[in-house]
Amino acid sequence: MGLFGWNTCPVEQRRQIHRLMEALLKWMPEKPLGVYLHGSLAMGCFSPKKSDLDLLVISAAHLPHMVKERLTDELLALSNRPSPIEIHIIAYDDIWSGSYPMTFELHYSEWWRDRLKEGLPNGADPDLAAHLMITKHRGVCLYGAPIDAIIPDVPRTAYLQAIFADLAGVQEWVMEKPVYAVLNMCRVWQYVAEGTISSKLEGGMWVLRYVTDAERKIVAQAVEAYQQGAPGAFEEESVRQLVREIGQKINSCKKHEKTLASLDDFML
Repeated sequence: MGLFGWNTCPVEQRRQIHRLMEALLKWMPEKPLGVYLHGSLAMGCFSPKKSDLDLLVISAAHLPHMVKERLTDELLALSNRPSPIEIHIIAYDDIWSGSYPMTFELHYSEWWRDRLKEGLPNGADPDLAAHLMITKHRGVCLYGAPIDAIIPDVPRTAYLQAIFADLAGVQEWVMEKPVYAVLNMCRVWQYVAEGTISSKLEGGMWVLRYVTDAERKIVAQAVEAYQQGAPGAFEEESVRQLVREIGQKINSCKKHEKTLASLDDFML
């Protein structure tokens, strides 16, 4: 089926995003300052079989509760038709507050679909530092002001906290999502080694140059599975050992940094 970027986005997903844009413009009291695409579709590795549509919306002011409810209803109707949507709406004042984890106005993902009966999610999301960093460096502006005019620089420490926390307890769930776990470890290693903001697929391709033959086989398997939108078939102990080895390499790359605990505190 192949992988896609925004310029080659399949018609169904482009229409889905267009309908979402219509909902935002309909219900938000003031037009968004910016609507930005990030994640796989922005970075050219979107799989129609597996990938989410990832968006950040910057609002001029805080949203009334009624607006949040209307937008949530729209998202419930739009998400999974055909692709899952993950979106954060953040107030402009909050995005420039410098406070991490950052507070959001509205968050929707498929993880929240069933939980919405208990009320709208609120508060702060540690993942936002990662979303903002990726948007800043690799995002696509769909509406409003250019990214550099709206999205501030994200502190390295906040980004590391976010991407390390995303790997929390990875040894416990690695075999549930082996492709995600392996390739996410790869892009974290690439970032701490050279400061590159990469996709999971790009991280996997980068790591192929720096691992043993046995490790390269597993990473290549994960890369191929991602490209095919398939789960892959992995030998458990080999995957677990690879995760341990990459974790040690990540810690070795950042051992001189004093502002963050080692990755061991999150995942090993």
